[in-house]
Amino acid sequence: EGADPNKSSVTPTATRGVWKYDPVNDLWDDKKMGDFNVRAVAVKGSYVFAGTAGTGPMPAGRVFRSTNGGNTWNSGVTLGATTIVRAIRVRTDNNIFAATDDGVFLSTDDGVSFNSVWITSVPPDNNVLSFAIVPTIQSTMYAGTSASLYKSANSGTSWALSDNGIGRMPVSSVAVNGSNIWTTSQQYSLVGRYTGG
Repeated sequence: EGADPNKSSVTPTATRGVWKYDPVNDLWDDKKMGDFNVRAVAVKGSYVFAGTAGTGPMPAGRVFRSTNGGNTWNSGVTLGATTIVRAIRVRTDNNIFAATDDGVFLSTDDGVSFNSVWITSVPPDNNVLSFAIVPTIQSTMYAGTSASLYKSANSGTSWALSDNGIGRMPVSSVAVNGSNIWTTSQQYSLVGRYTGG
């Protein structure tokens, strides 16, 4: 789908910070978040969430929140032992999930606080590289880690390996299109598809 010219978009950048696109003037507006290594961004109405990687004097990864379209930001929330926030996803029920190198975290209060929902039935592999929520069944989600692919069918309450045919390898990307779930492996350049919920 093409971009809606009547709506602004927000993106993280490689040069630190968050920029918002102004389609009227065809320019990117620096939202003055500060000198942070931003790795992920998500938007919910006027709320903007930016996930960072820790650097220098601030080694912990954080999720920063703006309640006014990026004009001002809070001081950020740490998530366990996280050093990198790799993805942020907002569900239609407004629950917010953050995928990190310390597992998956959930916020039910618009990003004020986050709690870990990364509990697996196998030896823990906390380094989540990719994350996707099934749009038609949003209690179902997939997390690709540095070792394999995991699935939760209950909004992260529990997780189990979903690696039949993939095996134990890094899953660097997960995408969902209808009932099709696609994954890639950064180690072997594997592209695979699973049809189902």
